[in-house]
Amino acid sequence: MTGLGLSEIVMARLSDVLDGHVRSGDVPGLAWSVSRGAQTWSGASGSLHADRFEPVLTNSLFRIAELTEPLTAVAALQLVEECVVRLDDPIDELIPELADRRVLVHPEAPLHRTVPARRAITVRDLLTNRMGLGGAPDGVSTPVLDALHGFGVGPARDGLERSPEADEWLHRLGTLPLASQPGDRWLAGTSAEVLGVLVARACGTTLGRALQARVLERLGMADTGFWVPAERRLRLGSCYRRGCTGDALDLIDPPGGRWSHPPLFESGGVGLVSTAPDLLRFATALRTDGRCGGHRVLSWSAVRSMTTDQLDHETIPTSEIEAGRCGWGLGVAVRRARLGLALSPGSYGSVSSFGGCWWNDPELDLSGVLLTTCAWDAPSLPAVCQDFWTCISA
Repeated sequence: MTGLGLSEIVMARLSDVLDGHVRSGDVPGLAWSVSRGAQTWSGASGSLHADRFEPVLTNSLFRIAELTEPLTAVAALQLVEECVVRLDDPIDELIPELADRRVLVHPEAPLHRTVPARRAITVRDLLTNRMGLGGAPDGVSTPVLDALHGFGVGPARDGLERSPEADEWLHRLGTLPLASQPGDRWLAGTSAEVLGVLVARACGTTLGRALQARVLERLGMADTGFWVPAERRLRLGSCYRRGCTGDALDLIDPPGGRWSHPPLFESGGVGLVSTAPDLLRFATALRTDGRCGGHRVLSWSAVRSMTTDQLDHETIPTSEIEAGRCGWGLGVAVRRARLGLALSPGSYGSVSSFGGCWWNDPELDLSGVLLTTCAWDAPSLPAVCQDFWTCISA
């Protein structure tokens, strides 16, 4: 563990608790970073691989899956600040493939049973995951979801889908109806993917270059990107998932796998690889009103809008975040209830199905990032994540 002051007792307890999760086999390895006020701590435990020991370091690389979405949202909100796009304008000009939508009469209806969309999809719909397409609660299969995955354009189940390049991806998506009317229902995944394409087209470049110029370079996130070059690959761990018995670990991506080469489709929802310190810089920038290390990425008002619950009384019905306890801002989850002794109402952040999370607790002036090498399938946040937040909130 490395870091500066504050309570060495709290940090020692955190290290002991996280080491215990590694020793018990909950996760093969993990890394974390925490910031409270102006003080920062980082640590790591365990191995990058389950079949051989390669120590996790504080700068080890992890696939961050859904933690990608807030970075894409920040780039989109910058475009709103620059008046390139507007929150409540239709996306039709930049995404003509999704103009004049048809909508299923019911989310589980056959694909031919449709009605006209009541209105166009807006930028706000993409930021709030309410464009009308995406993953269903509890992994329920529907005709439109089956078609999305059959066409290679479905919301990523594990970030490993081989998607076509962006223009072809949108062309295929545009041949299918929406499952819900725009603005009516929170559905995970697809909105963030479309938002990434919108950012790329609005910037006249690729999403990777747009994020690099607008977010990563400004915040010094040098280890974050859509793939891992050979010279950095020794820092990337394997990624695992619990088998059906809950004991064995199934390898779902090795260091030489999906992220060892540039993807055809740079996913604005689940595509990035990063480190705990890089993500802490991003989280800290939001916690400090859009600025980190002398560089501003968003205005105070944009950060406030991003981190304010936009869903009224609707809740996020996904397994990644405890059902009924979170709303959604513009690209981030917003807590409506505490997580045990931690995460005050109004805390915001994101959870990765590949075994990671970051949250900001404004009440405590606290940012925390936890990344692991084991994907999470539980209906609520795993014990290692809950214990991480309990420790650092003390």
